Amino acid sequence: MNSTLHWSRRPFRGQHRVADAFGRVAEWVTAGRGISHPYPGVELETRLHDRLQRQMWAGTYETHVRSCLETLIDEGETILDVGAHIGVHSVTAAFLCGSRGRVAAFEPDPDLHRQLRKNLAQFPWAYAIYAAVWERSGDICFERSATRYDSASGTVVDIQDQGKGEIVRVPSIAIDDWAAKFGLGRIGMIKIDACGSEAAILRGAIGVVGQHQPILVLAFNGDIPIAAEANPLAALDLLAQLGYSVFRLSWQYVETWNAARHHAPCEILCLPAATEIHALSKLARAGFVLAT
Repeated sequence: MNSTLHWSRRPFRGQHRVADAFGRVAEWVTAGRGISHPYPGVELETRLHDRLQRQMWAGTYETHVRSCLETLIDEGETILDVGAHIGVHSVTAAFLCGSRGRVAAFEPDPDLHRQLRKNLAQFPWAYAIYAAVWERSGDICFERSATRYDSASGTVVDIQDQGKGEIVRVPSIAIDDWAAKFGLGRIGMIKIDACGSEAAILRGAIGVVGQHQPILVLAFNGDIPIAAEANPLAALDLLAQLGYSVFRLSWQYVETWNAARHHAPCEILCLPAATEIHALSKLARAGFVLAT
């Protein structure tokens, strides 16, 4: 038996607690398999034993990121999802860019990659790639999440060696190398959620970022204990050098980035100069409040 759910379009106070409670009940009823329908004719399959996947099933996971993608992705674009997990944002991107676009979703955890591949199978123009995106291509050690109840804490060992999860050797890919090999249309957006690897990933994507000037959505955690050379602020410094403006993205707000105030975990929206005004106008029309 599956538990099928259609996503709400609006966040609400306490949504994660409600999603968790319903997800735990659904897990018991359905032997752990949940199906949600984020868009007409689209399915997302989840495993309800996992806290984050319960939020994904209920449509309460990173609703501000989903709204940002829905506002800024155009049909026919190529979208890269780095650290795609089971594909909650990849599915959104594939639905929005349509069959004239492309989605490349990268995930190094073998179990999550299998779920990702299954969720993207409904979109022939979307590809699930088993790899850790990094500053160079080859292979690398990846520490999987240490608990089956929180699947999002896996990390490249060079960034964090937590000493708790299973270590697996996985392919590593630099985006510049990958793009040169496969050839791409216009890359409109890159979403990166890689538990501290963001600076290294961007160092391996300088050519693509410089050529395509994509919108970037980055997970940021200034408190995470990682190797000094991987300081997340280094990623923002690099983007500033490339002419990007940086904003903190939340449920209601797009705020000008302030390192002194915004060190806690959050999502960051990085806009190239050529499209910044247009993107901010679209976000304002979609209901985001622009703030300094």
